[in-house]
Amino acid sequence: SRRRHTRCSRDWSSDVCSSDLSTLLDVLSRSERPEDKLARDKALVNRILAEVRKNGWALYDNPALVELNLAVPVFAKGRVLAGLVMRFIRSAMTPDQAVEKYVPFMKRTAEEIGKAFEATP
Repeated sequence: SRRRHTRCSRDWSSDVCSSDLSTLLDVLSRSERPEDKLARDKALVNRILAEVRKNGWALYDNPALVELNLAVPVFAKGRVLAGLVMRFIRSAMTPDQAVEKYVPFMKRTAEEIGKAFEATP
């Protein structure tokens, strides 16, 4: 059963400033929003981030929701610039089908965005 499944081939752990990540997790851990509850479990957050770093992409799959979310990082100038996210309806395809079909395209697109950003003066 996939409650939350994340996967994100490039190690970008050094690209995200640890103080920025710490600040973000601190803010989220104090949030009362149900979707931010995950941030309170630091060990789980670290396991998820390790898997995302290892794979180069992430999939958010919550069976209670009708949509799935795929994401890849956009790198520019040696840092994470943004995230490219694709959302789709769960009934359209399985998570594994979505990963197989869209992750390569999303990675190429993220790379093109990063290169375009770097080329901008």
